[in-house]
Amino acid sequence: IVGDLHGQLPDLLTIFLENGFPSGQGTQYLINGDLVDRGPHGVEIATLLLAYKLLYPETIHINRGNHETSTISAQYGFMSEVMQKYNSTHIFGLFCQVFNQLPVC
Repeated sequence: IVGDLHGQLPDLLTIFLENGFPSGQGTQYLINGDLVDRGPHGVEIATLLLAYKLLYPETIHINRGNHETSTISAQYGFMSEVMQKYNSTHIFGLFCQVFNQLPVC
């Protein structure tokens, strides 16, 4: 069970190194939200976890925390991160649409 990553990619990578990267037959992961905001790598964390979800849907499960909402993520830094990296409110909106599809933690 992993939660409250808040944009800290090194923390996620350490968890994977110590417990195994997601795979079809390896460790199961439950990600309990708060992927984004505060840290500098929310985009990379969200993208990596969603890619793993597509590759191994039975092994990785992602729930939405309160920071995966448009209001909170705009207030606490994820929107600024997306704007800095992509200069696009559209990309931010797409992330929010994806987050809205995740079950609430």
